[in-house]
Amino acid sequence: MSLTNFPDTAAWLRFLQGKSLPVLRHSVRALQELDRNRDQADARSIARIVLQDPLLALRVLAYLEKRRSGPASGSTVATIGRAVVMLGVDAFFRACAELTEVEQLLAGRPRALLGMLQVVARARRAAHFAREIAVLRHDAAGVDEITAAALLHECAEMLAWIYTPEAAQRIAERQAQDPSLRSGVAQLAEFGYSYHDVQFALAGARYLPPLLGELMDEAALGRPRVKNVFCAINLARHRAHGANDPALADDYAEIAALVHLAPDQVIARLHLAAAA
Repeated sequence: MSLTNFPDTAAWLRFLQGKSLPVLRHSVRALQELDRNRDQADARSIARIVLQDPLLALRVLAYLEKRRSGPASGSTVATIGRAVVMLGVDAFFRACAELTEVEQLLAGRPRALLGMLQVVARARRAAHFAREIAVLRHDAAGVDEITAAALLHECAEMLAWIYTPEAAQRIAERQAQDPSLRSGVAQLAEFGYSYHDVQFALAGARYLPPLLGELMDEAALGRPRVKNVFCAINLARHRAHGANDPALADDYAEIAALVHLAPDQVIARLHLAAAA
């Protein structure tokens, strides 16, 4: 797919309109297995599968969000567990009856598939860290929304690896050559806009609930829950570079200030979370 197909974020929305969002092959197989034992399926078992696949999570939340007829037409659902409960088991399986696998779309593009799967792994790690930080903050009321926001924050980059793999590869190569190059700068140089801009457009087009869009807004870092999300995202990103990444010390210090603990306590707790 040519980069000229996506001159701006509106082009992404036009392209995605009516398109079935792809999901991971592992999710398809796990759901098929659960469907074969439908009498044992419940919202919790479904949610466990969805929470391992950011693209499936995006698909589920977008499905519900787009069925609200207007801004005030019922409460929005911003957590995976509640989304599955709202849908119901039978309706969930009907909505996911025909799923396209990412691995099928990227057949013959192993580098793009690897790049996309690395982003998925980072998103999962960020979600784990976000949940643990929320627990350390004693934010029981917001933990599920915070977890979902961290999980879904990287979806625009995943879509780029799927639908503009050459561009995503060039961005990754630039950053590998220059580790000091910020992600947003590399994305602007390639696209003329950032993955964050695409993410913001998705939220505005009802692919994401408004609350999750707010939690992904880096301009609102003064809000503790937003800070929670971005601390987790940054930690996951730097941990992906290895345990000796120099930025990790600042990450742990920032989290320690947020949760009012010593950095060594934060490190011990989050290392346990990463190993779980």
